[in-house]
Amino acid sequence: DEENRKVINCICFDVTESKKNEFNLKYENDVLNLALRNTSMDVWKFDLATKSITLLSEKSKNRYSTDKIENVPSVFVEKQYIHPDSLFPFLEMHEAIQRGEPYSEADVRIKDNFGRYRWCRVKYVMLYDEETGSPVDAIGIGEDITDEKDIQLRTLMDLQYKEAIIS
Repeated sequence: DEENRKVINCICFDVTESKKNEFNLKYENDVLNLALRNTSMDVWKFDLATKSITLLSEKSKNRYSTDKIENVPSVFVEKQYIHPDSLFPFLEMHEAIQRGEPYSEADVRIKDNFGRYRWCRVKYVMLYDEETGSPVDAIGIGEDITDEKDIQLRTLMDLQYKEAIIS
């Protein structure tokens, strides 16, 4: 300055709130990653624009030997991953998501790594753009329900057997 002293001019910003938000976001991300590592379900993000699936859980990535599947749902049909009896509900579920419906679900039989068809409950929940409100992506969850379906079938067969005996 005029008196030959060294002066430092600076501007200080209070970053307490942004650091707090950053910590909370990292914490939520860690919790989500922990949950994904410890679930037996397949979890993925379905990009509506590109019709591609990005697998989110490590078990899913290992099961399919990839982290991204393109051309969904067509690729599942073409490669016969979906049992013929499950084609209609599988395709209808994807059409509902493409239309922007908030939720879609179907029980379908999907081929596993050993070539066997297993029952899977597939659920989609739509994610919307906060500004425009238009659908952007969907989160998909697939749960193996083969044991549940086997119990239902055995119960139905038992009922039919009892009705046959009674009649």
